[in-house]
Amino acid sequence: MIEWKVDLIKGNILKSLIIFAMPIFISNIFQQLYNTVDTMIVGNFLGDISLAAIGACAAIYELLIGFAIGIGNGLSIVTARCYGKNDHDLLKKSVAGSIVIGIFIIISIMIISRLFLFPLLQLLNTPENIIEESYSYISMVTLFVGVMFIYNLCAGLLRAIGNSFM
Repeated sequence: MIEWKVDLIKGNILKSLIIFAMPIFISNIFQQLYNTVDTMIVGNFLGDISLAAIGACAAIYELLIGFAIGIGNGLSIVTARCYGKNDHDLLKKSVAGSIVIGIFIIISIMIISRLFLFPLLQLLNTPENIIEESYSYISMVTLFVGVMFIYNLCAGLLRAIGNSFM
């Protein structure tokens, strides 16, 4: 069986760091490509207004991605410390606590987004002719924001124990 952990303490640190960072880099590119693919499909099939609506939501989408990555990495800090101390009981508790906090954050974002997306689009000076379509698009994205947060939480927890490949 292949061991997917990188030992960042022993051996060539630069090589280990590059090997550890590559999957993280690639996963971040794929998260960014989601919006790019949306843009390509909409631009080719739905027209200029729909394409402008997606463009108007780009800043909100990037904010959500950054927040998801930050939450995933932030919640994994305690897990990394427990793993480093080899404290398996506290490690299990930190993972469970991270999941509970993550679920709370997901639900909060879904509720808050329903309340503030339209005013946020108005604050961003979204043109009147695309604001409804922009709202529809970003509402759909935030409806499934939980998937992005769960992925980033799981990825952060795996990185906390030295596994950036899964």
